[in-house]
Amino acid sequence: MKQESKEKFVRFVKTKGYLLVLAVCCVAAVVVTAIALGNSNTITAERPRPGVSPSVSVTPSTEPSAEPTVPPSAGPVATVIVFDSPVENATVGMTFCDDELCFSSTLGYWYGHMGMDFIGEEGASCLAVYGGTVESVTRDISSGTVVTVRINDELVVSYGSLAEEVLVEVGDTVVKGQAIGTISDSAYDEFKEGPHVHLCVTENGVKINPEKYLRSQEK
Repeated sequence: MKQESKEKFVRFVKTKGYLLVLAVCCVAAVVVTAIALGNSNTITAERPRPGVSPSVSVTPSTEPSAEPTVPPSAGPVATVIVFDSPVENATVGMTFCDDELCFSSTLGYWYGHMGMDFIGEEGASCLAVYGGTVESVTRDISSGTVVTVRINDELVVSYGSLAEEVLVEVGDTVVKGQAIGTISDSAYDEFKEGPHVHLCVTENGVKINPEKYLRSQEK
């Protein structure tokens, strides 16, 4: 009986053995696949997906951002203009007369004297009361020789009753205290005043009292 069963098994293996091998291969494939899938799921769970950053919680700051402190820009500093006397050790003669008339000893009547006279010795130097650019040098019987200096866009100073020969030319730059000529009595309208400088100041096209800018008026 045992011999017959053995022979039947041998015949089965010979005829149907490939089915058994195929079944074993299928089972093995299923097991391998299951193991591979299990390992793949484990790796996927542990390894972050490429291109995806981990979520980070950021709490917005409630403090205001500090802005840089910018110091205020300093504005332009205004230059205070102060005149020196045009003649050293001078005596003031006729003063500026606008609202009130001045009496002219030369002309013999009252009139508006639109400048200030500084009397000195014949040939004494006429000095620039302030720096600027020589705008003109003119000569006429009434005012004598006149040197006009522009200080800035608003302010112009003229020096009248000078001797004919002056020390500057049109376009020259002069500085305060520089000699620009010598005093004389060349102004016919004021020759009885003696040698002097007739100082005339024009501000924005209007003749004003020179005392506004003279050093004696400095506060």
